[in-house]
Amino acid sequence: MSTVIASGTAVEGQLMIHVTEQGSELRILPTAFGEVKPSQRLHLGSQDLVRVAEFAEKHEGATLTRIETVDLALQPFFKHETEQHSRELVRIFHDYDGREVCSALQDDFYFVTIVGISLTLAGGQAVAHLRREGLITTTAAADTTSLMDRAWRELRLA
Repeated sequence: MSTVIASGTAVEGQLMIHVTEQGSELRILPTAFGEVKPSQRLHLGSQDLVRVAEFAEKHEGATLTRIETVDLALQPFFKHETEQHSRELVRIFHDYDGREVCSALQDDFYFVTIVGISLTLAGGQAVAHLRREGLITTTAAADTTSLMDRAWRELRLA
C-alpha cells in the first residue's frame, strides 16, 4: 500500500489520500496541521458532496450519475426508494444546480441525507464513487486523486 499526499492544502492541513494496492479504493484521511489523525473520521455532509459533484461537472467535465441516500438516522431506505430518490435528485441537479438539490433536502426531501455520489469522469471511461466518510472507489485512481485535490483546494473542504 502507498500513501499519496496531494499538493493542495485544506483548511486544517494537507489533503491526504490513501491508495490501496489495487488502485481502485482511495480514502481521504483527516488531517490537522499536516498530521494524519487516524482516530478521527472524515464526515462530508450532504452539501459537501453536492458541491464536489458541482465542481466535478463544471470544472472537470465529469457527470453526476447517482446520489446515494439514507434517512436522517443514517438508516437505508428500501432499494426502490433509494433508486427513486437518486433519480429525482440527479434530475434536479442537472435541470437546475446543486443549490436546488440542497433546497430540496430542506423541502420535499427533508427526510433524506446524502451519503454518496457517483461520477462518470471526463471521457466517460472512468467512474468514481465518493462516500461521506471520504471513501472513494474508482476505476481511475490518478484522475480521481487529481480531481479531489483540485476540489479540496477550491471548495475548502475540511
